[in-house]
Amino acid sequence: MSEAGPRIAVLDPVVANQIAAGEVVERPASIVKELVENSLDAGASRIEVTVNEGGKRLVRVRDDGHGMGPEDAILCLQRHATSKIRTSEDLHQIQSLGFRGEALPSIASVARLRLLTRPVGAVSGVEVIVEGGVVTEFNTIGCPVGTDIEVTDLFFNVPARLKFLKTSATEMEHIMGHLTAFALLHHDVSFRLLHQDRQVFSAPASGTSIGAAATVLGGDLAREMVPLAVDAGTLRIGGHVGKPAIARSTRSHQYFFVNGRPVRNRTLTHALYEGYHTLLMTGRHPVAVVAIEVEPSAVDVNVHPAKSEVRFTREWEVHNLLRRAVREALEQAQLLTSDEHLSRQEGSASLASSISEPASDGIQGQLFSETAPEPVEGEHRLPARLRPLGQIANSYIVCDSDEGMLVIDQHALHERVLYEQFAAADAERGAARQLLAVPLPLRLSPREAQAASSNLGAMAALGFDLEPFGGDTFLVRAVPAILAHRDHERVLRDVIDDLVATAGTRSFAHHRDYVLRTMACKAAIKAGDALAAEEIDELLRLMRECRVPFHCNHGRPTMFTIPRDALDRRFGRT
Repeated sequence: MSEAGPRIAVLDPVVANQIAAGEVVERPASIVKELVENSLDAGASRIEVTVNEGGKRLVRVRDDGHGMGPEDAILCLQRHATSKIRTSEDLHQIQSLGFRGEALPSIASVARLRLLTRPVGAVSGVEVIVEGGVVTEFNTIGCPVGTDIEVTDLFFNVPARLKFLKTSATEMEHIMGHLTAFALLHHDVSFRLLHQDRQVFSAPASGTSIGAAATVLGGDLAREMVPLAVDAGTLRIGGHVGKPAIARSTRSHQYFFVNGRPVRNRTLTHALYEGYHTLLMTGRHPVAVVAIEVEPSAVDVNVHPAKSEVRFTREWEVHNLLRRAVREALEQAQLLTSDEHLSRQEGSASLASSISEPASDGIQGQLFSETAPEPVEGEHRLPARLRPLGQIANSYIVCDSDEGMLVIDQHALHERVLYEQFAAADAERGAARQLLAVPLPLRLSPREAQAASSNLGAMAALGFDLEPFGGDTFLVRAVPAILAHRDHERVLRDVIDDLVATAGTRSFAHHRDYVLRTMACKAAIKAGDALAAEEIDELLRLMRECRVPFHCNHGRPTMFTIPRDALDRRFGRT
């Protein structure tokens, strides 16, 4: 007879809190986020965050908010103890950042925590010390009005979770991301971040959203941003969006807020890009700070344990309003007047991206629908004989071959040719550097400066010699030799953007390859460039020397063949 299985038992409160902590406390940045949200809910005007070893050893958040009395100081460490809600109906009217009463007990269950707090009007404050979820001390103490929470030795009692933490630089990047978002929206609050006793981020209260953008993202970006302002009664949209000229290589400069809460939401992201329709080059992403205010009952903020995702009851209404707000903001900045005007004014880079789409959706599908043209790469070989016939729209090279008619995207093919040439030269000589006759001052946002400071060695290996020049400014003294006479500042900013977006987790080889691909794209023949017969012949010669001539560096096809029998069928010859 088999033995009975284990009996069901109610979990110990400490174990239950540790399980909850697995959802709420993923890394040190999670602690910073939860504690700063509590400070904002408490009406703080100054918030200071101190961390050591990327927050793995210490996270301390001090504020000048309302503070708490002795009873609340104990209650706030108990799970589901909250001043924000009383009934289930209150969940549909949430306006505060925190409300579930889970953050502090969850944090305290996996770390050592010290809480100092004093409310306005009280003569003294209280000190509560918690270790692994157990209160070990409760004292009356002198302290300023507000709250000071110190969290040390994260995951000391659950060491298995320590191995999932990344380097201090990576953890710092996540912390910087949260503080950047808070400072952008709460421009009436001063924020300060210290790491290893060194100030790495400071955002004094500016009182305006554009002032906050200038402080956090940098004055150069802020000057190229235009305001959003739409009021539809129960739905309001504010913030700023960047002109297409300052679009970045990653989405790291996009911030969305709903009722004061930093969020992720695919509908908002999609609406933002729809507002920029036809304005952005392929691979570029808009800079945006979007603040949405909506009736609390029209949004669900309880979707995710970390409250970072939201769901709207009227999703497409929000989508359409944001898309329109972005479009109108760009129109008012005289960046466009109509879609027709846009289509006429698109640059060659935009044209190059559009013509590189699979041809079956375009004219190829319309003219030869009976038989879809076969891409050259299907057989992984080039036609043995090619006779160039000329160009179409100064963008496509048309050639006669034994197999039929070969159509080549001149920009995509030349980009591939140059990329392979650059990569071969780089592999042979290494990252050759070119000293700049006059060092280039490079002003960065605090978040970008932190990423650059943490990766100076990697940047030098790429060929960029950066020297800290005070504050968030660096001097660029050398650049990769292949960038010497080209737009090296933009490439450098794109690399730093990528460091921010990936928290420094991508390899040196990835960034090196990015520099090479960017240079190839910038230097290649453009769509719209008229080519002489000799230039076409030379490009076809170089094509035959390519290792991978069938795709450009972005993965798009460089050529396709319309077979002879497809032409015959089209004209009724078979």
